Amino acid sequence: MELTNEQRKYLGLERIEPHWERVEIPNNCVKPELSTGKDILFFDGDVLRKVIWSHDNGNFRENSYELRTQDNRTMIAPLTKRGKPKRLNGVNISRCTPHGMYFDYNGGILIANYTTQQTYYSSAFAGVPRMEQRELQEFLDQWCADTTNGDLDEIQAFAHAKRRRCKYKEGDFFRFKYDRSNDLRNPIFSKELSVILKQMGA
Repeated sequence: MELTNEQRKYLGLERIEPHWERVEIPNNCVKPELSTGKDILFFDGDVLRKVIWSHDNGNFRENSYELRTQDNRTMIAPLTKRGKPKRLNGVNISRCTPHGMYFDYNGGILIANYTTQQTYYSSAFAGVPRMEQRELQEFLDQWCADTTNGDLDEIQAFAHAKRRRCKYKEGDFFRFKYDRSNDLRNPIFSKELSVILKQMGA
């Protein structure tokens, strides 16, 4: 299964532009015959813009990148002057940092932002049971149907937010969304602080 651009709008994901070129490679770059899925790459010229990690069992993740390639898209260009080109394959791409929103389905759903390291929606947090791929399509149809203009504005603001470093102290309130329309506010106690900071990457 792959998402449509219409669905991407409601999930805060970067759309796939018509002029991007699609390339599929096996997800086992060493022994392609043992692959359990495929990596679907989208190029804007020589820049890798999006990857869909698709598995034969139906699980998939969609990430956005801005990776410059070289040598006819066979190598990932170095990020620094001292760096060296790396062969373009799923393993090396996965070692690069994506940006912006991503969508992950592995029986559950996760919609989150790599840049800010924040989660917009987690079916596990929301108490939604694991779902089959047919149920995933039904979930997405309902998600789009339930989305208001306010929801669209909210997820677009979430998608384009910058990462912020915050300092926390005992007694502050910690807020997180546990489903699409509800959030939880809990005071931070000293014994919880280090755990929360580690989870948030602060």
